Amino acid sequence: MMEEDPMADAGRKESPGAAGESAPLALPKQRLSKADKKKVNKAKRKSKKSAFKAQELAERLARNPARGHVPRVLTPVRTRWEEWRRLEPVEAMGRLRVCVVAGRTGVGKTKVLDALRGMGHPVVDLEGLADHLGSTFGWCGRGDAMCEYQPTTEHFQNKVAMAWREAAVQETAAQSHLGWRWVFLEDEGRLVGRCELPKALFSLLRCAPLVVRVGVPIEARVKALMDEYTSPSVQGGDPDGWMSDMLLSMDRLERKMGSERVAQMKNQMKARDFEAVTRVLLGHYDHLYDLHAVNRAGSEASEKWYEIREVEQSVEIQDRIDAVGLASAVVEQVVAFDSQPDRPDHL
Repeated sequence: MMEEDPMADAGRKESPGAAGESAPLALPKQRLSKADKKKVNKAKRKSKKSAFKAQELAERLARNPARGHVPRVLTPVRTRWEEWRRLEPVEAMGRLRVCVVAGRTGVGKTKVLDALRGMGHPVVDLEGLADHLGSTFGWCGRGDAMCEYQPTTEHFQNKVAMAWREAAVQETAAQSHLGWRWVFLEDEGRLVGRCELPKALFSLLRCAPLVVRVGVPIEARVKALMDEYTSPSVQGGDPDGWMSDMLLSMDRLERKMGSERVAQMKNQMKARDFEAVTRVLLGHYDHLYDLHAVNRAGSEASEKWYEIREVEQSVEIQDRIDAVGLASAVVEQVVAFDSQPDRPDHL
């Protein structure tokens, strides 16, 4: 048996890592502030939500890999005019086909819908039902920036359901020569002010077979927006309150536009340089709309499951929006689309 070296044993006792030596004191854990805790919890919730969406998409693709992620267009049954008049309201509501009127901010989509209604076509005006223009400044001429004047989401959705029923049972000869009964809606997001669209209706907007984009010259858009958001009639009897709400609404744009640009716009607003503010905001909203249009169109390799058609106002009309002319052009696109044979992949 080998004898242990006493010098080696002494070295082990004197070494700093030897057994029996007291461990270093642990530093106290740093406590997070309430604000940091909220950020951490928000990040955790976002991560879980993203993981859930990814799992849901994977399961959907596993069930039907041939379709991929492309939604199918909901196409109701063709119904002749004589048959339509005999349908029960509930059945007629399910046979409406959606045409989405889209376009950049200030092209007069609501005015085009009003013109279509005047021509006898079924229209569901979501912004009118929500009493809001849909943008950050959509409260102008209606209430205040907090939008507390708007109907509740439940009330709004009930109004939408009644408007949809009215569009289905509307007696009109304007579409008697068409194969489907078309209803016209403006392209909207999930929220119109504080009012949330019904999920089924939002899906119909995103899966509509026909999207008609309206184009208007920039000068006509600037004039229309200034009349709609900054005119004396919009400011009403309390221009100071209107100015305060406008500045509050601009503060909400800091996250997307940056504090410097927003501060510059607020100075222009206080100086009542409304045209300069309008042009800056148009550039911002045009950029957002173009991104939305690209996302909606998808890649060139993706399946084309709907059609986008363009209608343009004459460049010679710079001082106003020709709503009647644009509405007539929209109807022409609907008639041309309606005359096409059914696609086999339509539901």
